[in-house]
Amino acid sequence: MTLLSINVNKIALLRNSRGTNHPNLAKFVLKLIDLGINSITVHPREDERHIRYNDVKELHHLLSNYKDVELNIEGYPSDRFLNLVSKYAPNQVTLVPDSIHQLTSDHGWEIANDMNFLKSSVARLREIPSRISLFCEPLTKDLLLAKELNVDRVEIYTGKYANDFGSEREEETTRTFEASISLLNSIGLKGNAGHDLSLENLNSFLQLGVIEEVSIGHAFTEDCIYLGVDEAVRRYLEITNQLA
Repeated sequence: MTLLSINVNKIALLRNSRGTNHPNLAKFVLKLIDLGINSITVHPREDERHIRYNDVKELHHLLSNYKDVELNIEGYPSDRFLNLVSKYAPNQVTLVPDSIHQLTSDHGWEIANDMNFLKSSVARLREIPSRISLFCEPLTKDLLLAKELNVDRVEIYTGKYANDFGSEREEETTRTFEASISLLNSIGLKGNAGHDLSLENLNSFLQLGVIEEVSIGHAFTEDCIYLGVDEAVRRYLEITNQLA
């Protein structure tokens, strides 16, 4: 069984586009919980264009009433971000290498170049009980360096898998990701995965090896438009629960 974490950034983006509180983020999260979702992901960026820092406070309070539902906060480890997660100590903190101008998380850390910065960030996070996950490319050198950083998990960036799925490059790309997942397991690091996973490619991806958690946001939001929230959740859980 793979834990399905729903990223609700796009719901916040829709809300912010009108300057109101509709759709209500907390109400949507409660709907997801009622439908069987056990993890929520948020990514507060510096410009707060979707998830706001106050949203984290509200969701942390809300989810404190649901001990079996996890909160995963992902973001660039600026002082502001590290202060935020230190205050609320979510179940998991995922460090991503976003710049303020990025539309989305479109690459993993170049760990060799950021080793000292990441070491200090991880050291600060070790002061709270949260799991620490690092957003990485499916590259052997980065996965081995992630092990040296003493993180709990690696979230494999799956953008290339999604882009190459169904193309002539699919077989080669699949071998790369399969090898990366196998390497994580062999060095004792648990693997998460995320970016552009969808109903079309998720089942195939989960056949490649043991993945603890997948984070899905954009595709899930699109599926909610066409299928409805209930049916979208049902279809994703049918895939992630298949190995239970």
